[in-house]
Amino acid sequence: MYNDSELLVFYIYDLPFDIRKKIFLDYLQTGFRYKKIEKILSMPESVALNYQRLSKCIPHILASNTLITYLLKTDNIFPKIYEKHILRDEKHFELLDPENGFALAWLMYLYH
Repeated sequence: MYNDSELLVFYIYDLPFDIRKKIFLDYLQTGFRYKKIEKILSMPESVALNYQRLSKCIPHILASNTLITYLLKTDNIFPKIYEKHILRDEKHFELLDPENGFALAWLMYLYH
């Protein structure tokens, strides 16, 4: 007999391709992207406040409403930074461009 997870896979597989694609893009892909961000946030270079790797992800994060919504719900630091840097358009680091400033702020909140 199949367990619930195996049955779910069978049911999903039987759905039309466009519905499967929508499920992946709206739910699963966001989780994969968040895992990548979590991995970057936990790297030794991030702990040392080296923001370059994270700053490369910021434009991709901000271009995805689904990922923004996911981060606002699941990450306890992202909402603070998002509100200050994006919604209020505050500049906290005069010598950094917006992506680098956003990334550094995230690391500062996390590790400083």
